[in-house]
Amino acid sequence: MLAHPDDESFATGGTLAKYAVQGANVDLILATRGEAGIPGKRSWEAGEIREDELHKACLNLGIRLLDFLGDIMGHQAWWSVPAAVVLGIPLYPNAAGVIPVVYALMEKGAALGTVLAFMMSVVALSLPEMLILRRVLKPHLIAVFIGIVAVAIILTGYLFNLVIR
Repeated sequence: MLAHPDDESFATGGTLAKYAVQGANVDLILATRGEAGIPGKRSWEAGEIREDELHKACLNLGIRLLDFLGDIMGHQAWWSVPAAVVLGIPLYPNAAGVIPVVYALMEKGAALGTVLAFMMSVVALSLPEMLILRRVLKPHLIAVFIGIVAVAIILTGYLFNLVIR
């Protein structure tokens, strides 16, 4: 999962291509289409250009573009809220650090409840937080904590998506 087009080439291109050549299925999800990436172009024009470049880069690297995060987190899919919670777990920014990501997702058309669920899971259920809790809680208590918090976050996301359309 990367922020925007060209990150797959500049930031991780060699690693992605290496694993693809070795036979691994390498899938890519991007947060944006790169709409703000070309000065002097309208956002939709820049998005189309960057998306075309991205498809060519994926072909050259041997990787598969799955989707854009804004599309995945839209109103239309019932599974977007649980997916947002799961996507947030391996990330580890602090509460303030996730705000720019939330802003970008909202700008790309993600539903408010889905983005809120993503943000809450990043802060409350991140893998590093669970590793810290492991020092003071038994594994079964951590599992109970994860279950209760995850259900509460998912219900909150669905409620916001239902009320705010």
